Amino acid sequence: MTVRFLIIEGADSTGKTTLARELKKSLDKSIEVEIINDLNPVQKHYFSTWLARYVKDGWIKELDPVSQAALFAVAARQNKLEYPKDGENKLFILDRSVISSLLYASAMLYKDDFYNYPPFADIYDDIKEITLNHLNDDDADFGELHRTLRSIRTTYFPLTKINNEVKLTASAVIFHRDHVYPKDTSATDPYEDPNMQLIVKSFYSYYLRGHNLVAETSVDKEVKKIFGGRAFYELSQKLLPFFRVDDGVKFPLVKTPIITSFNGQLDEDVRLLVRLIGSNDFWQADNFVS
Repeated sequence: MTVRFLIIEGADSTGKTTLARELKKSLDKSIEVEIINDLNPVQKHYFSTWLARYVKDGWIKELDPVSQAALFAVAARQNKLEYPKDGENKLFILDRSVISSLLYASAMLYKDDFYNYPPFADIYDDIKEITLNHLNDDDADFGELHRTLRSIRTTYFPLTKINNEVKLTASAVIFHRDHVYPKDTSATDPYEDPNMQLIVKSFYSYYLRGHNLVAETSVDKEVKKIFGGRAFYELSQKLLPFFRVDDGVKFPLVKTPIITSFNGQLDEDVRLLVRLIGSNDFWQADNFVS
């Protein structure tokens, strides 16, 4: 059994849901694929249905940003992932993840000056400072948000023994869409406010800009082979506190490859991702690299 998570992230109107749908359509005949969406689970749940309406009608803005993020975290736990049988592969496509909860809540805290944050030279310096130095457990202001989400939404990837070697049988790739398409925004949904979207887009740009991708696993090598050096794509790698390896003792962080797409052509993203996911190396169960 090998499981891969493709996490599609980005601000509103970046084509995430369309990409997930078109990708599944292109892969369905060759591999088992399941799309996961917090507000639209495969099996309908009362909580997720209620939360979707709560957001659409604008009532969620009555709550503070940390509480809002916690609601989405609870909704995510309603999704029961069905892992494949031994010897089979499965791809979970996540249409948003805990990263969205963290960055949208952080953007709301910043936009509403929730912590009376001292301004720097401009908004971009503010957001860069927050994403690089304040989105962690120990921060005096943003720490409550970070701890809340980490305790509820951390994903633990399993290790298993294959031919007497300890192997990582599940891992994630983050695909960050940066190109925003124009659309009519909702008058009630607070997350679709145009000013909010500009702030969120900047939070994504800084938070997901890690170190250069180091090809240590077969997944990393395939990502670099297919996306490296191409125009409109940026590759990086980051240790994210919400993705850890379950070794039964330490739960260490795992290096996560991040592909940022500045490409306005969704069909090109689909084509390259199909190539990535269809490669044998993408599905190799790698030795754990922390």
